Amino acid sequence: MKNVVHFHNTSRSLRNGGVLKISDLWILERESVAFYGLLPQHVEALVNQISGVYEIEEGSLTILGRSTRQMDDRSWFQFVEKLGIYNSQPVFQESASIGENVASLYRMRNDVMEEPQLSASVLNLANLVQLSITDLSRQMSEASPIQRMKVRLSRALAFSPALLIICDPDSGHTAEVTQRLAELIRRARRKLKFTLLIFTSDLWFIEQLAERVVFLNPNDGQFIENQLRRWYHKLLPFLKPSPAQLLQLSFDGMQHSRIMKEWEDLYR
Repeated sequence: MKNVVHFHNTSRSLRNGGVLKISDLWILERESVAFYGLLPQHVEALVNQISGVYEIEEGSLTILGRSTRQMDDRSWFQFVEKLGIYNSQPVFQESASIGENVASLYRMRNDVMEEPQLSASVLNLANLVQLSITDLSRQMSEASPIQRMKVRLSRALAFSPALLIICDPDSGHTAEVTQRLAELIRRARRKLKFTLLIFTSDLWFIEQLAERVVFLNPNDGQFIENQLRRWYHKLLPFLKPSPAQLLQLSFDGMQHSRIMKEWEDLYR
């Protein structure tokens, strides 16, 4: 399978004065990977690096087959259309309809799109996120939390991204909205076949969508990838641990290693 994201010996200074380092991390085409338990500044730095907003300071970062160091303005705009980001930041036009809010991203990206093409694109996208014709005609100011979530997701999926990034899916959402979001992402993946990156501390959401879990080692600031599943299959093939269970085992292993090192240092 093709490589979609590859961090190699990268570093990036954070706003709080720290440094985010990644020694070697691969994400392959159509994988679903969760980054668990990151601080907001880590998520911001990673998303901005992946989207090409921030440049890496050291090492190399390849996204969708292209080094971020080789992107100029033209290639960056072409790249951005292959990337979708779901977060709580999009600002809605409250006085406009839900349909007009869905269409707004198409209008910004392609101001010469004719109305028949625009209408067809909006209807296809509405069908993908399960917004009805009645929903599209409703004022945004009257939209329910689930409808607002669907508009955010529709914007992230508008250009059939090769890579979809989900940031804090439970932020400001009820459990019902988060559940519907997970269902819609699964549905969209079946149709669009995109690679999925999730930044969350919600283990339920990880259980629903992630195939692999990556987390930050607080001892050295580097990313550790959860690769325990292969050992489970070798040693205990009748067990099928979930990503969250593997994650907990990784934390337990880190804690055990730290305690053993402290004992060794104490009696050395």
